[in-house]
Amino acid sequence: MKKVIGYIVALAGVVLVAAPIIPQVAYALPIPEGMPDLYVTIAGIALVALGLAFLVNRGGVVDRVRNTRRGKEVPIYEGKEVVGYRRH
Repeated sequence: MKKVIGYIVALAGVVLVAAPIIPQVAYALPIPEGMPDLYVTIAGIALVALGLAFLVNRGGVVDRVRNTRRGKEVPIYEGKEVVGYRRH
């Protein structure tokens, strides 16, 4: 799910970066007329970076830190039943 969000945010950023360059894109977007093109481009670059961060950071920074500190949990079996977990 995070990948889909990352692609959508990155695509929106690319559209914003293209808006000052391609007039048809600028007319299709609800950008205020007085806003400088530089601000639109900076916002687009920020959205592209955010989208790429979603794509690269699949598990999240918090999940990675937790897993490296605690270690991976593996099940303890007694027959076919799981009776507990231990850290590996």
